[in-house]
Amino acid sequence: MVTQDTVTTILLMIRSPQWTAARTTSSRRLIRPRTPVRQYRAAVWPSYGITTPVPDRYPHSRSPFCFQTGYALCAKRPSRPFPPPFLSPPSSSFSDPLTTHYQSQDKRLSVGGELVRGLNNGDDAVLVADNFIGVNDGVGAWATKERGHAALWSRLLLHFWALEAERQVDKTSKLDPVEYLQRAYEETIRATTSPNEWLGTTTTVTALLHFTGDNAENAKPLLYVTNLGDCKVLVIRPSEEKVLFRTTEQWHWFDCPMQLGTNSVDTPRKDAVLSEVQLEEDDLVLAVSDGVLDNLWEHEVLTITLDSLKKWDEGRFEEKDIEWAPPAHLADERMVFVARELLKAALAIAQDPFAESPYMEKAIEEGLAIEGGKMDDISVVVGASTWPKFRLPVTIVAFEPLQRGQPHGRSPLSTVHSLDLRPAADFVPSSSRLGIFDTRKLFKCARLSTLENWMHLLVDSPNSNPPSFPTDRGLIYASLMPPDAIAVL
Repeated sequence: MVTQDTVTTILLMIRSPQWTAARTTSSRRLIRPRTPVRQYRAAVWPSYGITTPVPDRYPHSRSPFCFQTGYALCAKRPSRPFPPPFLSPPSSSFSDPLTTHYQSQDKRLSVGGELVRGLNNGDDAVLVADNFIGVNDGVGAWATKERGHAALWSRLLLHFWALEAERQVDKTSKLDPVEYLQRAYEETIRATTSPNEWLGTTTTVTALLHFTGDNAENAKPLLYVTNLGDCKVLVIRPSEEKVLFRTTEQWHWFDCPMQLGTNSVDTPRKDAVLSEVQLEEDDLVLAVSDGVLDNLWEHEVLTITLDSLKKWDEGRFEEKDIEWAPPAHLADERMVFVARELLKAALAIAQDPFAESPYMEKAIEEGLAIEGGKMDDISVVVGASTWPKFRLPVTIVAFEPLQRGQPHGRSPLSTVHSLDLRPAADFVPSSSRLGIFDTRKLFKCARLSTLENWMHLLVDSPNSNPPSFPTDRGLIYASLMPPDAIAVL
């Protein structure tokens, strides 16, 4: 039992000069006797990626701006499998429908005939798209209840919010993400009530990239941030090396954040906070669960982010960094690298029982004798604001890889994709991908400078034969002609 004398002793010890001198900035460890201590370890190996799965056909935003994205995840423990009717029974006992490693399994998750957006990370859920990102943190205490399912609540709330946001993609006037959250909350209640009741609560934070202005020529990026609870969004401006914006955590009391769900008095219309942030090109938007900011202070998040960008841009990341979490080709994405570095730093503190942490600091302020990091689900989503360098109606036709020894030519190749990129604002060249549609399978080996040169060639000679863009996966052709005309190539 913790007494007041124990708490007083701890506080006096922490504030003493001897204690301060014993701490080091690099290790952030507390000096303790060498006694056997149980180390904390994550139950699920870290995973990462670029965007979360989406259906083959879904509405695309008409905004001239988009995110260049990456995410990194590590769960404290695997979550419960999704129950029917959200998941059809697996064909194999080895299937894990919630894993972040096997997205083909995840595509079977559905509600109301729709693919469930996002991914689960333990009881967390993340949503990563080209014009919005989000992180929900399901309250793990529901795991002790027979019909408790925090992961289901966190995932469905993000899913229904995404559907609401997608319905507004053509809207140019002011958006209302709080109302999206309210409707998502109501839909989640209905989905978890009938035919079976599933209990749970979740915190939530989302960031929706929109724009101001009447047309693409005078448009400026505008970020809508909606939060309820202790997940956070940080906006970092690398050019000024500062945190431009941060959400504020909402609490009922220590370790009990505001949350949506079973038996909770909190509601989106009453308690959610909406913020609008004007962005500039290359501003970073970070959406993180409390597993990050319970282990890293904000100034550490800023430092790690800026250092990661610098390492990537200067090519100073080590080979072992790339191999930290396979598949290795994903480490070729700048935002994934930043998210991964933040995850690694947070996980190192979470697994250290002697580390100093923000969670420990908050606990001591509440009179609790807690030390070390906090092992929790850790979810990091990073989005860099970008916008088009070309505004053209473009059709891209991609071809299968050339056979070994086959000369470059169109005749022996078969068309695998034909994408009509109208309106023009949909076309956004960026590292390893084009625009807000998924062409990473074709362009993941390309670089921005090469793509820009390729597109300049296309613009300069619109009436000539379609210029080709060679990759190690084959030849890609583009034309300003409509899809019907280019189909004869």
